[in-house]
Amino acid sequence: MAPLSSINAQYGGFNDSPFKEGALVTAVKTGRLQDLVSALNSGASINEKDFDEVPALLLAIERSRMDMVLFLALDWAKAKRFKRIEDLLIENGAYN
Repeated sequence: MAPLSSINAQYGGFNDSPFKEGALVTAVKTGRLQDLVSALNSGASINEKDFDEVPALLLAIERSRMDMVLFLALDWAKAKRFKRIEDLLIENGAYN
């Protein structure tokens, strides 16, 4: 039986899979707010889902990451052009 390292090298590593979750879902799952903001700024879809078809917003809620929920909700509001919601959040210090 071949050692795992040679199998890994032969197939180019496990991280090269075409079946990766998107940057937004990965950011939520790893808990890195900076990566979430970067993914949104790079055009990641607010509707991005993980392998179990759970949207990024629900993953953030599940993990009690209200900072991420806020960024995702703001991005959604901007995409839907709900200016009143965005203005309300700004007025209440959402960006502070």
